[in-house]
Amino acid sequence: MKLKIFYIFLTGFFFIHGGERPNIVLILADDMGYSDLGCYGGEIMTPNLDRLAKNGIRYTQAYNTSKCWTTRISLLTGLYHHRSDRNFENTALVGEILKPAGYLTWWAGKHHAGFNPHDRGFGSAKKRTLAIV
Repeated sequence: MKLKIFYIFLTGFFFIHGGERPNIVLILADDMGYSDLGCYGGEIMTPNLDRLAKNGIRYTQAYNTSKCWTTRISLLTGLYHHRSDRNFENTALVGEILKPAGYLTWWAGKHHAGFNPHDRGFGSAKKRTLAIV
């Protein structure tokens, strides 16, 4: 419940100031440690991600679960991992919240959650091309 409140607060915060909506890029990578990125002092050169971090918001107190699919579901729903079983049809995903607010949403990669992301508020990867510059 606290994570849901956080998502609502975070989304509401962006709209309080009016004007142009911020871009939101959410990246979840498997098997990546805190110090693997250059922006956190890592030795691996990650200039594009470092640039995103420099011009955006960095979270330094984030935690994940031991299973990758529960981490994804927690991130998408705001549910704690012990509540994130595979039966969450009545729970809104972040894509279902952002898309009606006018955001273009896009999903790439695996999810292992028993649903099609494109049926739950995320645009199709087939319609867009992603370029990392």
